[in-house]
Amino acid sequence: MRLMVITGVLAGLVACDGAPEEAPPAEDKCPEIGMDSLAGDWIKVQGSSGDHKTRLRTFEEGGSWHAWYVDGGWRKKVMAGELRSEDLKLTEVPDDRKKAAFESGSETLTRLYFQPHKPKCAIRMVEVRVSMDGDTEKEQQVGVGYTEFLKFPEGLELTYRPCDDDMFIDDAAKDWATAKKQLEGNGINPVGALGESVPAAAFTDPLPTECTYTFDQFFDDQPVEGGQGVEAKLVDDKVHWYAEWYAPYSGNHHFEIHRYAECDGDKKLLGVSCLEGILD
Repeated sequence: MRLMVITGVLAGLVACDGAPEEAPPAEDKCPEIGMDSLAGDWIKVQGSSGDHKTRLRTFEEGGSWHAWYVDGGWRKKVMAGELRSEDLKLTEVPDDRKKAAFESGSETLTRLYFQPHKPKCAIRMVEVRVSMDGDTEKEQQVGVGYTEFLKFPEGLELTYRPCDDDMFIDDAAKDWATAKKQLEGNGINPVGALGESVPAAAFTDPLPTECTYTFDQFFDDQPVEGGQGVEAKLVDDKVHWYAEWYAPYSGNHHFEIHRYAECDGDKKLLGVSCLEGILD
């Protein structure tokens, strides 16, 4: 009797043409989350709140994975990626100074394990500090458990690209001789007076061809209203990327400009200049 029941059940699963019916595919409730959709802008979330100061831009370029990581402050870290079977492993790319310090064991690097998590329609991430013990890497997790990230919301523009060079504030922003004296002395003085017209600028060498120079301003990682496409001036033998910023807020603030050159109708990004200023 049992054999007859089983045979009847199997017969019911066979279509008229004799082939078994396929079960309909399960609905994907979060198609934007997956190993094939890791590229993009991501924001840390905790409950229903987003932390815009902790964000990540992941992208493929030249056949390799890369990322820019903003870890709660103004600094953007350059990350190199390795796409594995279940996650994207991202490791900080240090500059020469930090590379030497890391190899000597005196400083750590940031490493992220970035993984889709369908049950919560989110990306979950583990952050670790990597240190060298002789010739061996050691990892120590930051915090406990996973941190969740979601796609960055549309309509809000924040910067991700790491800085290439420095900016100056107050008198050093107005004059290359004063700025150069700071560079050759104790370093850039980040302290300036707050106000509605705070001088902040960068200085660079001009390109060998005749070009038009413009820049976009960002304050605390957000676009400055009316500060896009500002014209830079050629002063003596330097391009002077100068503006007076509306910054009537005390404390630490981030000045950032994205520098462009247009030569023979071709506009390109030259680099990003930044300063974490202290306004008092």
